[in-house]
Amino acid sequence: MDPFGRILVPLDGSLAAESGLTHCQNLGATFEAKLLLLHVLEHGWEGGVSLDGVEWRLHHAEAVTYLERVADRLRKEGLDVASRVVEGKVAREIVSAANRWKADVIVLSSHGQGGLDDFDIGSIAHKVVSRAGISIMLAPTECPPDEVAETRYKEVIVPVDCSRQAEWALSIAARIAQAGGSELHMLHVISAPKYPERAPGDFVSRMYRTRFIEANREIADHYLSAMEERLSSPELRVRSSLIESSSVVQALTDCVDPSSAALMVVTAHGESGDSPWPYGSVAGHLIMHANMPLLVLQDLPRQAFTVREPASYSAREDPAPWNE
Repeated sequence: MDPFGRILVPLDGSLAAESGLTHCQNLGATFEAKLLLLHVLEHGWEGGVSLDGVEWRLHHAEAVTYLERVADRLRKEGLDVASRVVEGKVAREIVSAANRWKADVIVLSSHGQGGLDDFDIGSIAHKVVSRAGISIMLAPTECPPDEVAETRYKEVIVPVDCSRQAEWALSIAARIAQAGGSELHMLHVISAPKYPERAPGDFVSRMYRTRFIEANREIADHYLSAMEERLSSPELRVRSSLIESSSVVQALTDCVDPSSAALMVVTAHGESGDSPWPYGSVAGHLIMHANMPLLVLQDLPRQAFTVREPASYSAREDPAPWNE
């Protein structure tokens, strides 16, 4: 079963929010997925008082027209696209829509209508990422062209730590890279351990540190070579890199030029595995600071982090079923 059969794409009508559309096109075409374009109206209520019905219908009609215009652009590229307008708090309704439609991934731009600010990720994106409980595609905000143009990734980067989660990410990244003619780049970071030194320049501590790095390098070299041989084909170029660093997240951040056409694919948790949180330290740092297209694959059950359904706006809610 394809990991991305249903892709949810929240849009607020701004060019900033449309930054994710080119990435939607890539994922939708690669996995033959259905896209749902979602717009959340916040105009229905103001200060706890309902707005005039005529005014609300005008806002609703404008939103429907906007989504259909975007949907038509995507359909011209051969994608299966539906659209939906709902009412309520933006982040909460996006998460609710993902649950009710059973979306596999949400594609978000880092910033929306408010535009760029002093933070690497906007408040709405941050709320959705932290509560969605499913995979997230986060696209840096940029000004997209009037027409949806396919993004060609120069390379698809996958941090690997020899875990089963990383191999899952590799399999998905390999499909994306092969479909787009990109290079698959496996990246392994050896994080040097910190041993307490009884005295400055302690020989024993340095010896254990050196042995640890040498052993890990040997294991990683063997693993990366085996994976290169397994994944390489005439249709897919594969390479690997081995980096030694005291900080895994810093090494991953530094290895990518934000101006290069690269996509990074990571799992929400690494080999340390079990976590009560939706993201481990590496994925969480990349979400907040990577400044590049980032696909985070959630490896924990979605029920662990989803919010309860919001109160229904039955008088104004679109009656069409969510399981279309």
